[in-house]
Amino acid sequence: MSCPRYGGKCTEYMCGYSENGKCKNDKKENKSGYMDKFLKVLDVASINEKNAEHYGLDITLDQLTEEMGEVIQAVNKLKRAKGKGQRVKVSVDDAEKNLIEELVDVQIVSKQVLHLLNADMSKVLDLHFKKVLRTEKRIENERGDNIG
Repeated sequence: MSCPRYGGKCTEYMCGYSENGKCKNDKKENKSGYMDKFLKVLDVASINEKNAEHYGLDITLDQLTEEMGEVIQAVNKLKRAKGKGQRVKVSVDDAEKNLIEELVDVQIVSKQVLHLLNADMSKVLDLHFKKVLRTEKRIENERGDNIG
């Protein structure tokens, strides 16, 4: 059966309305909504690019610098909340939430900068994978896992 909402075979990974291979798009409940979430991500990415274009590269670079500074502060506050260094009047839970929020801000502005630099996202992803795999290899070497 073709999914009336997205076309093609309806699966849990599309709209979340599939049950035993049959599309349930006529029902209101949406178990997972993967496709809905994916489409929202695409919408947000488009909005983020428009936001970047509105402010331009120089202002966006200034914003990135500010957000990165806020991440540094949030990291230090979390460490202090965990008892390392001068005490702070913030819980570990609140410090972790703040760090997550600041990291999201850096991700948002980083994506804006990549867009404004016309970065080839395929190459960016390749570089990302290479760096992650390089770290994995470094850890294996530290553990002696590559002794052959």
